Amino acid sequence: MEQFTHEGLMVRLQKFIVGDDQVCLQLFSVSFHFTHQIMQSINVIDNPHFRELLLYLGQGCITDGEIPGRTHLTQSIMQAWREEREQFHQEMKVCWTWLLY
Repeated sequence: MEQFTHEGLMVRLQKFIVGDDQVCLQLFSVSFHFTHQIMQSINVIDNPHFRELLLYLGQGCITDGEIPGRTHLTQSIMQAWREEREQFHQEMKVCWTWLLY
């Protein structure tokens, strides 16, 4: 089992929120402005019982103040999405360049 890290916690929380079947994520791109709505799953992070569970599983390696709130978690999910999108765009440029020659 991998050793606990704060970065590892953030990655796993992102995967949980995005992968949960309760999530409703809508992204709209209008003139490079993004609005988003993440419902239900993101709210679990502020549930005191869920936070207590994270603290229990962290076995003293994390405090309640180190567990991200909804705003921070939403921002990190959006940043990860932007990075994945940019990587995809770069890969597509390579593919199109290859196809054109």
